[in-house]
Formats: sequence, C-alpha cells, structure tokens
Amino acid sequence: MIKKGFALGSAAARLVAKEVRERRNPPVIARDGAPDSVDEPDKPFKAQVLQPNELSVLLDGDAAPLLLDCRDEVEWVAGYIEGATHMPMSELPTQVEPLARDLDVVVVCLNGVESAEVAEFLMVHKGFGHVRILDGGMVGWYADMGQERIQVLRAEERMH
Repeated sequence: MIKKGFALGSAAARLVAKEVRERRNPPVIARDGAPDSVDEPDKPFKAQVLQPNELSVLLDGDAAPLLLDCRDEVEWVAGYIEGATHMPMSELPTQVEPLARDLDVVVVCLNGVESAEVAEFLMVHKGFGHVRILDGGMVGWYADMGQERIQVLRAEERMH
C-alpha cells in the first residue's frame, strides 16, 4: 500500500511539474547564463537552466555549487535538497552581501519562477558571475528525482 501511494504521489508530482513548466513563462535560456547586455532593458534576462539530474551530478562533484534555496520558511521545512542554503527571497538583499561574487550558484524555489527572479537580482544587481536555476524548482526535483537528497526538518529541529 505504501509503495502504491508513493508511486501515485510521484506520478502526481511529475504531472504538476509538467503543468508548471508549460504554464509559466520560462526564462530565456542562455549558453553562458549571462544577460546579453544589462544596458539594454528591452532584452529579457537570460538564466541558464539546470535539469534535476544535472544538478544531482554537480552536487556529487568535487566543486559543488552553492545551492541557494529562496523559498519561504514553510516550504523549506516541508523538504529541501541536502546541502542547500536557505535564504528566503525577502531576506536575500541583506544575506547575500557576504558571499563571494565568483561563486558558482544554483538557485532553487518551489516551481522555478522565483528562482529566475533571484538569478536576475544576483547577476544584474549584485554582480554574481555564474548563477543558474533548477528547472521546475522543488516540484521538478521531486518529479524527476523522487525523495533523493530531500531532507525534512523534524518538529524539534524547527524549534531551534
């Protein structure tokens, strides 16, 4: 019964991820992840998009990127990718200041929309050189990777 429930939950997550990807206006993908020109406001910002399996390979590598999760607290405690740094969008402007601008950063949100906004903020306004986003966010991760690397905070951990 549990296996059947997991399979149904996983299938539902894949359908939701597909719908999210189709319904949102995805960021324009660039090869290098950099905007064509910050001086040309008519051109849309371009963020490089990583698929969940690509991120998983990067996280296993020697030079894993900074995985920056920009979701709010409620979404974070429900589950996050192991090794992620929690930095809610609302706190980002002040928390990002101490970080080195040459870091390799991958931004994660719930469905990929907010992470595109954060990537633009980091690259255009804060001078970060290499920022990518996770395609489909945590919904996409769960649909493609299941529970792999997902951590959930227990109630007693949330108190601290």
